[in-house]
Amino acid sequence: GLKDFSLSFSNSFDSDYLIQPEKGKYLNINDSLINVIKENKQVIAAAPEIEEKVFLSFKEKSQIAYLKGVNPSYTSVIAADSLLLMGDWIDFKEPQIVAGFGIANNLSLAVYDATTFLNLTVPKKSKGTLLSQERFTTIPTYVVGLYQVTEELDQKYVFSSMEIAQELLGLNPNQVTGIVLKVHPETTKKELFKSLKPLFKKPIQLSSRRERN
Repeated sequence: GLKDFSLSFSNSFDSDYLIQPEKGKYLNINDSLINVIKENKQVIAAAPEIEEKVFLSFKEKSQIAYLKGVNPSYTSVIAADSLLLMGDWIDFKEPQIVAGFGIANNLSLAVYDATTFLNLTVPKKSKGTLLSQERFTTIPTYVVGLYQVTEELDQKYVFSSMEIAQELLGLNPNQVTGIVLKVHPETTKKELFKSLKPLFKKPIQLSSRRERN
């Protein structure tokens, strides 16, 4: 009972299944691959995502969080937009962010605050020299919505468009960290993996929501 209770909260942010590379951090995908996955009889919806730890800074305050870069099809797999406490979901046209209510409290964020940017910062892939001032990439964004689920989740995630996440991390348009899946209730992991494995050139791993929690 306790396990099911805990999983009921993770449903908001964890997909039924997640495809990730067996080795390395990124998958190389394209629209054709995603469409083929969507045509799988076991799959209801599929969407790519990028998840990475980032440094948030707003005025004089800062904290670590996890950025989820998503595209418009993401909410067909995980209805994150339905969890909004105030504001709007990202429109994928501008550098917009949806943040957890806990993050907003920590950093004193406001929705549609045009006076100050929420900065997302990550280390660059190339280390450079010890004296280099260009060892980090920073992108200014603004908050358009706040979500609320649990205290832990509300302080953990911020959402952006896929393009913002790829620009921040220096990735090409085909690089993602995973593909989230919504599947039919009778789907088994064994059969799903068997049907998905041949679609990828490199080995993948498939994890269920229960396994990830």
